[in-house]
Amino acid sequence: MLWATLFLESWKRINSSYTYRYGTLDRPSKLLEEPRPQYYGYWEPSPITGRLERFYPRWRRSLTVCSVTIPVVGVCVLFVGLVAVGHMKLQEIIDRKTQKLPFVVASLISYLPMILHAICIFVFNEIYYKIARWLTNLENHRLDEDYSNAFVAKVIVVRLT
Repeated sequence: MLWATLFLESWKRINSSYTYRYGTLDRPSKLLEEPRPQYYGYWEPSPITGRLERFYPRWRRSLTVCSVTIPVVGVCVLFVGLVAVGHMKLQEIIDRKTQKLPFVVASLISYLPMILHAICIFVFNEIYYKIARWLTNLENHRLDEDYSNAFVAKVIVVRLT
């Protein structure tokens, strides 16, 4: 136990000295990672290495998120909600109309809205997956991790609706 504690503390000390030596003390580690191949922007010298690297301003990504991503995701969520309400209304109408039919026929017909809803969920998931991929590409994230997080956030919003 003592050895592990001493090792960990000495490693923290070595890490701090390297951080200070290479001038990355107050820089986020994300600046050290390589960007995605699809990342685009204009060339600017890196504050860490001095090499030319692609740069995409944060305000442009924020503008894209506010003016395109949020409205499109909102419309998708609204559409999914309206379709769900429509299926519930259809189920209610079918239940009312099939009360006078024989039990076997009524029970078979009552499954139609549920089957239709399952098909719609499958189709809408495929469509929304493509929309979410397009929106995430439009946002132009620098790192794979940021790209994946943004994509998953968009998909989860609609899937939880």
